[in-house]
Amino acid sequence: MFLSNRDRLIRALSSKDRESRAEAARKLGDLGAKEAVPQLILLLKDESMLVREMAAYALGRLKDSSAIQPLIDALHSKEENNEFVLRQFTSALIEIGYLSIHYLIAALKEIMTGNCEKHVLGYLTNLE
Repeated sequence: MFLSNRDRLIRALSSKDRESRAEAARKLGDLGAKEAVPQLILLLKDESMLVREMAAYALGRLKDSSAIQPLIDALHSKEENNEFVLRQFTSALIEIGYLSIHYLIAALKEIMTGNCEKHVLGYLTNLE
């Protein structure tokens, strides 16, 4: 059975190796592989920070509206405290075009506290 490059990359999203998962997510986003969106959404909860970051990157590149709510949920998650991942979640939402930067800044000021707020709001302010 012949597998296309995209099919191989989609399979790699299930790899035990975090770097393979992350690289596959990034490449799928760059290739515009919308068929990978459901698997990429699942990776927003991956144990690896790198995989979560690359999954969000790919979802932002793919601009699929089905990723909006999972990205918002991931951004609100109390378990996520890595500034790079939070920035990528935010960036993906902006790339998808769901939220303007100004609206997102206002919403985050209301829901986020602590270091997370400082990092994400600082990132967004620099985008204005």
